[in-house]
Amino acid sequence: NSWQSTNSSSGALEANTLLAEFRSSSFDFLYSNKQPEQNLSLNCGILNQPNSVIMLQNNITTSSTCYTITVDNVTLNGNGYTIFGDGGSADYGVTTTRINSTIKNLKVNGFDRGISFSGAINSFIFNNTVQNSSRGIYMVNSQGSEISENNVSNNTDGIYIQSSGDTPNKIINNTVHSNTNGISSIGSYTNTYEGNIILNNSAGFKITSGASNEIIQANQFRGNNYGIYLVSTSENLLLNNNFSGNNYSIFDEEII
Repeated sequence: NSWQSTNSSSGALEANTLLAEFRSSSFDFLYSNKQPEQNLSLNCGILNQPNSVIMLQNNITTSSTCYTITVDNVTLNGNGYTIFGDGGSADYGVTTTRINSTIKNLKVNGFDRGISFSGAINSFIFNNTVQNSSRGIYMVNSQGSEISENNVSNNTDGIYIQSSGDTPNKIINNTVHSNTNGISSIGSYTNTYEGNIILNNSAGFKITSGASNEIIQANQFRGNNYGIYLVSTSENLLLNNNFSGNNYSIFDEEII
């Protein structure tokens, strides 16, 4: 209303300036929110196109690393398909060191590292099934990332977190079962582990090697040999977890 009641040249100039700024900002908004380019994938390979979504179209079997992400802002959507490895040493199902990588809806079976984030920032591992690997989900030197709603089983380490960065990671609402170590925190700090179902592992949650200030809350520990196994760790917060059917609910190696 104030623009309609103004007849001065300065008011018209101001209105025109505002309109130009609005058009410019609208263009910037549309440009920055362009839909990422979608690509179909039939085989393993290097994902080197930024701002892209890769959709699997079939199962894949490989004797080496399957997908390597080398640029920022890439989503790999497994679309419910499986990548099968042969259990070879240093083979990765998917690996990234980049910003804003997303791995979702993928089944990974038989790798040294199923899904690997090394130095990744603000990235996501969501709704995947990871099995029969040395380390199912492997996150090292990464920060501000999230591992959620995955099913992780029959690995040596189901979810392995090491040396996290300054911005905490979130490990939430995963089902982690039938691994040697369900979740391992190695020298990490201030990450949040919440709402996970951790069952039938040798050690449900192993915290070791100077890990500290980890927040472990509202998880279910069922049928593990050790629910939570502590070695050389301090100042962690354990809050509102539920323990049932474990041989040891919480075991601290330093006070036995």
